[in-house]
Amino acid sequence: MKVDRMNSYKKIKEVALLCIVGASILLSSCIKEDFDDCNYQLRLLYDYNMDYVDLFSKQASRVNLFVFDEQGVFIKEIEKPVSNQLSAFYMDVDVPFNRSYNFLAWSGLYDEYYTLNQKMKAGVTHIDDVELSLTELNNEILSKELPPLWFGRIQDKVGSLGSGVMPLTKNTNKIRIAMRILPTVETDLKLVKEKFNFYIQSSNTSYNSTNQVLSEKPFKYAPYYAENDEKGFIVELNTLRLMANRENLLVITDPETDEVRFTMDLNEYLDDLRFLSNNKLSLQEFMDREDEYAMIFFFGGKDDMFSSLSVEINGWLVRKQDVNE
Repeated sequence: MKVDRMNSYKKIKEVALLCIVGASILLSSCIKEDFDDCNYQLRLLYDYNMDYVDLFSKQASRVNLFVFDEQGVFIKEIEKPVSNQLSAFYMDVDVPFNRSYNFLAWSGLYDEYYTLNQKMKAGVTHIDDVELSLTELNNEILSKELPPLWFGRIQDKVGSLGSGVMPLTKNTNKIRIAMRILPTVETDLKLVKEKFNFYIQSSNTSYNSTNQVLSEKPFKYAPYYAENDEKGFIVELNTLRLMANRENLLVITDPETDEVRFTMDLNEYLDDLRFLSNNKLSLQEFMDREDEYAMIFFFGGKDDMFSSLSVEINGWLVRKQDVNE
């Protein structure tokens, strides 16, 4: 009986020893300098939104991650599709340990819509020289739907079994506008999309590697969708990042004469919306977090529909006035 117990103890010790040796081998393979078996994991986090939760995996489709050394010199690019089934999105980055790196990422970087100013060359391209812009700048007006675009940049020291977090900013906005006549107004005027031209005007078409706007020339974003309905009509427009320190205008013109019928200072109206719904945020943070706006224009003029106008944005009545005042 004693012999059996001693044999059992010996077997347990042998198994324990094998486990310790195996763990030691695994650990040493993860901390060795060439990083063959274990990668640094970088989480791409998009909670800089009005829900304050990470929505990246639910909204994004692809990521391009550019890896630079501590001095900002390009090393390599990693491209990865985004699975909508994941609650959090990570990228494995295969680089040597115990060094600092600069990571630059764009999600939604499709050549048809967005262009980098240069081809990345390992050992040559510097992170501060990288710029992104709309692909169709020569047309001076864009009338198609843009894929969502996110930006992120961090510097981090990569250690064994390490991980990092890259906060993201969404650089695209959508504006849906419903044009309506107030039910209390008796008029023969008809609201149809053929009688109006819309565009958003902003100088926001190119960015540096810190997501600051470089462009100075105003650019027009026209509707990519317009449809009449029984109450009036609906249009949808999109634009790149709206900046609080730059002029952003929503303009309505007459398609026959090009006469400007209405101009909305988006910064002013969105600041009113911020005050009503989230006045603790700065205007820039509010515009960065809120990426979709639903606007309803209620016209009250009997003979000239623009003579009296109410504007509702995201459920808030932010402006009610006589336009001709």
